Amino acid sequence: MIVVITLIFTYFSISKDRTNENITQYKTSHIEGSDFETVEQAYFGDSINFDATEYTNSQNKEYYWSFGDGSFAEGDIVQHCYELEGKYDLEYPLVYSVTLMAYDGYESVSTTHQIKLYPKNYIFYLDSNRLSDEIPTESKEEVGTINKLETELTKCLNYELEEPVTLSKAEWTATLHIEKPFFLRINKVSISLLDKNENKISSKDEKIGFESYGRQKTIEITGSIENEIELNSIEISFYGFSIGEKIDVLYGGEKASQIVFNFS
Repeated sequence: MIVVITLIFTYFSISKDRTNENITQYKTSHIEGSDFETVEQAYFGDSINFDATEYTNSQNKEYYWSFGDGSFAEGDIVQHCYELEGKYDLEYPLVYSVTLMAYDGYESVSTTHQIKLYPKNYIFYLDSNRLSDEIPTESKEEVGTINKLETELTKCLNYELEEPVTLSKAEWTATLHIEKPFFLRINKVSISLLDKNENKISSKDEKIGFESYGRQKTIEITGSIENEIELNSIEISFYGFSIGEKIDVLYGGEKASQIVFNFS
């Protein structure tokens, strides 16, 4: 009986020592560091790559990602797309903290980098004296029938935002959908961007002439913003169409007149 008891005790003692020994040996290859590669800034809607493979020190690591917007992922290489939410009264860029946690079964390390997100564009729709970020109900507005010479200003339309919006360097494109008598000729259309003090911060003229013939026409005018500005409204001026005639600017529906600011 004594021999048997001694052997059993010895077995458990050896087994316990081996277990400790194995843990110690494994910990010698513990996670020494963790990091990842990604971009410093991007646009909302882009697929962004996050890569931790250059910083892999153990074959048994598990990778857990938190993207700062409530989204998570697993793996050493992952992609994530940030979606733009909310209105245009936010101040950009929006900064998100991206955290990577690497785990080897016994311990974990983590690192965090920040990424700046910008909108790719702003789209504002024309709607009865205002600019809206939502497509308005389908309607139209009469530009007017004023007795003027073809080279003189016929009518101005002003569209204002509820609150001024700060815009960085961008290219802008205004798309106007109009209805008019077939042979009515528009000489020129001018678009101006105004700040809250009604100072002109960007403007562009587009000569139309004979290209304006037809009942329904789409006019595109492009311009640029070179510096950060605070947009409050836009002004559209029509020059030189026939005396006694009128044109209508279309709002909403498939032919929604709009202005788009592209930052990318």
